[in-house]
Amino acid sequence: MASKLWTKEEISCPVCLNTLTEPTTLPCGHNFCLDCIRKCWDESGSISSRSNAVSCCPQCRETFRLRPTLTKNSMLEKMVEKLKITLLDTPPGYAYDGPEDVLCDVCTLLGSRRKAKAVRACLECKLFYCQSHLRAHLDIPLLQKHTLVGVVVKELQLEKLCPQHDKPLDMYCRLERRCICSLCAVEEHKSHETVSAETERAKKQALLAVEQRKSNSKLQMKEELLTQLGDAAGSLKGFAQAAMEVSDMIFVELIHSLEKRRAEVRDSINNREKTLAAQAARAETRLRQDITTLQRRNSDLEKLAQTQDSILFIQRWQPISLLPDREPSVISERHSFGPVMSIITEFKELLEDMNVDLLEKIEQAVANVDILESPVPMTKPQGRQVMRAHSECQPMPPVPLQRAWSMSRAITFGIPKTRPDFLHYAFQLTLDTDTAHHNLCFSDQNRKVTLVKSRGKSRTRSRLPKTFDFWEQVLCWEGLTGARYYWEADWRGKGVFIGVTYESIQRGGRGLECGLGYNVKSWSLQCSDTNYSAWHDNIETKITAKVSSPRIGVYLDHKAGTLSFYSISDSSMILLHSFLSEDFSEPLYPGFGVGVQSSLILCQLRT
Repeated sequence: MASKLWTKEEISCPVCLNTLTEPTTLPCGHNFCLDCIRKCWDESGSISSRSNAVSCCPQCRETFRLRPTLTKNSMLEKMVEKLKITLLDTPPGYAYDGPEDVLCDVCTLLGSRRKAKAVRACLECKLFYCQSHLRAHLDIPLLQKHTLVGVVVKELQLEKLCPQHDKPLDMYCRLERRCICSLCAVEEHKSHETVSAETERAKKQALLAVEQRKSNSKLQMKEELLTQLGDAAGSLKGFAQAAMEVSDMIFVELIHSLEKRRAEVRDSINNREKTLAAQAARAETRLRQDITTLQRRNSDLEKLAQTQDSILFIQRWQPISLLPDREPSVISERHSFGPVMSIITEFKELLEDMNVDLLEKIEQAVANVDILESPVPMTKPQGRQVMRAHSECQPMPPVPLQRAWSMSRAITFGIPKTRPDFLHYAFQLTLDTDTAHHNLCFSDQNRKVTLVKSRGKSRTRSRLPKTFDFWEQVLCWEGLTGARYYWEADWRGKGVFIGVTYESIQRGGRGLECGLGYNVKSWSLQCSDTNYSAWHDNIETKITAKVSSPRIGVYLDHKAGTLSFYSISDSSMILLHSFLSEDFSEPLYPGFGVGVQSSLILCQLRT
């Protein structure tokens, strides 16, 4: 009977419009939440305290010369609690929704206070149904022909709706590589190549078996490499011990004045052995992680093959090129200290002619002992590439090798000295036009970029999240990590920026966090027709070296934390600036900024 005499509005607070909580009754007879009426009077009193405003009822506007004492109406509170059961609760037997569940659309349309959890979805009706409201699809012959599928979690349900039109995503734009709705296809994507989700899924479905075979092949290769690495690491200590014994046997024959140098050579070998042993241990850990990742990848591909929903299939699609492909590629044959022992023997025979050059040869031979070969970088991008030395699923920052010899000796091992040496690490870059500012124009097979200022209406280009919207810059497809790379660029005009950056650099806005060299995420060389300077974290370093050519060479040793810029001419290479001992914690993407009346072209190098 109570539910027929009372309505939801009659037990709701006129201020917050919710069910009464700790109700209180004013002298005029109207009921409010205790906190609501207090806040209402406090706010009105603070606004007009100077005019000595009196309190009034927010509903009937009756005024009270003295502010009434507010107390909780306990009898009304008990009555409201009982009425909430009969007026607001849904019938028993429902599976109510949790924070991660999908709601029943029928319960939502009926305005039920507690919505039931959806158990099935109808592809024709495009609605979710709870167990109770699903009965119509099971009993009515016409609805029995509809296709019922399982329910995904709430976040995936939202991902299947167009955020702009709130329509189901049933189309795919191949230009922007994302799912769209039918309204998007006839509006902002009208000039793009669009197909149905089923058509795009069929195209990628044909590649699924190939992707699985590639994944299995990579898994087998990693397992074989792990076995080889274990064998090499096991023999490393023996080789190092043998080298130290030969060193001891030879140096004991030297006079006392050479005792200090004997200790230096011994420490060099010992430190190198420890460094390589630690490197082998890290590589073994990374290989095991890769194997686990690839096993999990195989499982994910199998699940992907069984996914019925086309939109979810496309959104979960990950090209095989994004699989981790980190070093080592082969086990180095230089993990013995044979060359070191040979040079030490030569050192004994030429003791009387001993000089600093010979000692440096010993040090270099020790440094050249290695257990892992650097991977050979790929030259053709397959989607967004990252030349990684660690797993994409579990990123681990590269650890720079500890130098066995003091930097004060000014000895640097393994850095190229001539242009042919640099060309051994030549890497062909590919400009990513999706990152480019709309004023940048591309030509010569997208190797050349020119700044073209638009007059009047800006040039038409879709604004993507990774596009620079203010800074006239463009990045490359390739993310470089874990190895050595070299490339060259030739520029003309007023000025350009040549540099590298982490992929996480901001793209939108006018702030310095978007500019190459003006933040902690990027390093660059500014080239102009009047001067050159190096930039990092908004700190400028003037370059005094004479630049004779507009061609700039860039050398990156990601593992060692070195980035160097050179002026390239027909006869020589002039070092302009080097960033040394940088802790590159992410893959680096080459980038370029182009100034007014300027252009830049990526040079094609022959190794």
